[in-house]
Amino acid sequence: MKKADLFWRNGRHEEAYEMELLEIQLLTADGDDHAALADAYDRMASALLFSSNNDNGELEMRRKALEVRLSYLGHGTTEAADLYDDIAGHIDFMERNDGKALKMRKKALGIRIEDLRKESRSCSRELPSGRSSQNV
Repeated sequence: MKKADLFWRNGRHEEAYEMELLEIQLLTADGDDHAALADAYDRMASALLFSSNNDNGELEMRRKALEVRLSYLGHGTTEAADLYDDIAGHIDFMERNDGKALKMRKKALGIRIEDLRKESRSCSRELPSGRSSQNV
């Protein structure tokens, strides 16, 4: 168990914040483990959520986690759509009614619509010869 986890579980959010910040610095310097870096940003965001240092820092950390994950997942994947929805949920939770949550949900929806279009085109091509998609 990480030291930050112990601080987090014991309600010592300021110390958890400091430990997560240190881990982010180490992972950023290493540059190899993108998933671990994104997870560290998410943990940092959680620590900030209950910290006196928040000042929109929680959403900034979630955004950084999103960027890292998109760098290895790709921007047009179902996983990316899930991430956009997740960020929108955090924005809604923070009650920021400045349109950011709507923009994130719109990106997620656009990705899902494009996935459905690709799947539809793929299914149309797989029909037996002599039959069109309109006859099915």
